[in-house]
Amino acid sequence: MPGTGLLDRDGVRLGLSALDRWDAVDQVAMALLDIGATSARYGADMRSRELWGSTYVGGGIALPHGGSGSTGHVNRPAMVLLQFPDGVCWAGQEVRLCVGIAVCHGAPAGLLCSLGQAMLDPEIMAQLHGSTDADHVLNLLHA
Repeated sequence: MPGTGLLDRDGVRLGLSALDRWDAVDQVAMALLDIGATSARYGADMRSRELWGSTYVGGGIALPHGGSGSTGHVNRPAMVLLQFPDGVCWAGQEVRLCVGIAVCHGAPAGLLCSLGQAMLDPEIMAQLHGSTDADHVLNLLHA
């Protein structure tokens, strides 16, 4: 991904379904593991962090990630974007996009800024929620 190097085509997974937020968190953890960004232990860290407080941020988006003690389970900074077109109940809210984050230190500011800007634009959000093309998603996020 130009600019941040955190999200690439392999990390974009579209048209998924999940039974609940825990299933979605597990799918995010598996995607991070699949791209080599984390160890298998990171999934448990993500679940623990979610118990501490919901990672729902509004606009149908959740940002599941490990807590501050999970950096030892991160092989490289990366992000994944999983789309759940039918929505997932997430602590009483409906989530259609999960952006999983694996970072060693600090927040991935570039992509989070792009995501924040996208959340302010209803047309872009509609496209993110309904896209069937990973390249289109990356273009929308300027990734």
